[in-house]
Amino acid sequence: PVESGCGPSWQDGPPGGPVNVRVELRLDGRPEETGWLLQRIDDGAVYKYVPMGTYRDRPNEVVTEVVTIRRNKPCRFVMLDDAGNGGVRYRLTKSAGGLLASSGTREAFGRSVEHRFTVGTAAHYSVVPWFLGMEYSQPIRVVAAG
Repeated sequence: PVESGCGPSWQDGPPGGPVNVRVELRLDGRPEETGWLLQRIDDGAVYKYVPMGTYRDRPNEVVTEVVTIRRNKPCRFVMLDDAGNGGVRYRLTKSAGGLLASSGTREAFGRSVEHRFTVGTAAHYSVVPWFLGMEYSQPIRVVAAG
């Protein structure tokens, strides 16, 4: 049993349990062009979809949303930009701390950019984009919109 110190111990909660992910966006002067998607990869379940046009009345603002996802389930975060100039800065962090994805220092991402990550049961299991220099990563993939 866990009480005796003989059982499993999880830093961030039980495997498969919920975890909050914070999505922070620094919108540009044309926020109506911006949208995003947070989705589970294994079964395609959508945690949150924000269609383009949602932020139309919020130019140059910082927007923060919290989305609950499942631990140990691979996810993808896709930033969308209708005009193809991708000027929005963004950052995803987990509630217990730790960067999951970021726009980094690049000027623009085009029409869309995708990050894949998994929030594990301990910090050293987290998967983040390769450009952040972490121990294990998967590269981002730019998705061309047709």
